[in-house]
Amino acid sequence: MKILNALHLSFFVLSTLSFSIVQASSIRGYVVKGPKRVSGVEVAIYMNQAEQITEIARKTSDVNGEFIFRAPFMKPGMPFALTAFYQGIPYQSSTLEVAAQEEIIIEVFDTTSVDKHLRIDTHHIFLSVNESAVDVVQLIQMQNEKVQTFAGTMKDGFRHVSKFVLDENLFDLKNFSGHFHQTNENTFFDSQPLPPGETQLSFSFKLNANKLNNGYNHDVIYPTARLEIFVQPTTIEVSNKWEDLGLIDLHGTTYRRILKRNLASGDSMFVKLPLPLELRSLLKWSALAACIIISVFAIRGKFEPRLKLLSNPSVRNAKLLDEKRKILLLKIAHLDQRFTSEKNNTVYLDQRKQLISDALKISKQLKVK
Repeated sequence: MKILNALHLSFFVLSTLSFSIVQASSIRGYVVKGPKRVSGVEVAIYMNQAEQITEIARKTSDVNGEFIFRAPFMKPGMPFALTAFYQGIPYQSSTLEVAAQEEIIIEVFDTTSVDKHLRIDTHHIFLSVNESAVDVVQLIQMQNEKVQTFAGTMKDGFRHVSKFVLDENLFDLKNFSGHFHQTNENTFFDSQPLPPGETQLSFSFKLNANKLNNGYNHDVIYPTARLEIFVQPTTIEVSNKWEDLGLIDLHGTTYRRILKRNLASGDSMFVKLPLPLELRSLLKWSALAACIIISVFAIRGKFEPRLKLLSNPSVRNAKLLDEKRKILLLKIAHLDQRFTSEKNNTVYLDQRKQLISDALKISKQLKVK
């Protein structure tokens, strides 16, 4: 009898441990649309493997809308994210941790192609003028006020969602939140569907300073509560159409910050820029003077007969820098999502300022390369 009791006890302990391990290494949740759970929805789990975000597995929600992922390598504290696919639209969770929550609820919505409920809460544009080009970075907080996902329309195999009218002379266009499809010389459509609430969009491009008409023009497509433009260098003439918010320092670089409120669809705003015409003339004469000085010293034998090409050893691989910039912009988007109802939170403002500074610093390094 004692031996039998010991065996029962061992079996109970092993069963309890086995159950705890399964529980600790499982991720469960359910899919809802409104007040009802939804069955037949595919849910994918993503984790970081070898510095790459990889889809680990995919499940389909059962008749109760529930799903569960189990794997022995899922340890408490490991970060992961989930994506539900409903009516062809992905619905992504924020970054979560294994065993940090009992259940995860993923909400999905019906779709619409009517864009009259779209508006922009805040549109940030960074303009950095240099001798060869104007670097443009745009961060947009798009608001969908309808309880449906704006999915846009399909055309030529591409999904057309958020519309942007950009300068026809742009180059090196990079979209950090989705993909662009160009329909004519200056019209672009972002591919990212817009669920109810706020969605972060971000992209960058360059403009040839020689082809700009004294400045930068912004066409308003969606009603915009705040359009904030940061200009570097700061020597710009601010017209009375703008509020001059003064200078702001971002990671050692000073920008002139200007603001326009409550813009309607169809408005067009112009910012006069300190384009580098005078700077180019100054550099030309400086280069000429430098050549004369170098020639004089060369005659006197104080310079070597050949010039050595200098390189900056701190400049990293351009592809790696570009990936880091994408990560920073995504962090900005996640931060904005976390503090949607606390936009005046000092922690949020400080972290956002630092992330934007780091992203701009990397943009400058890419420009140097």
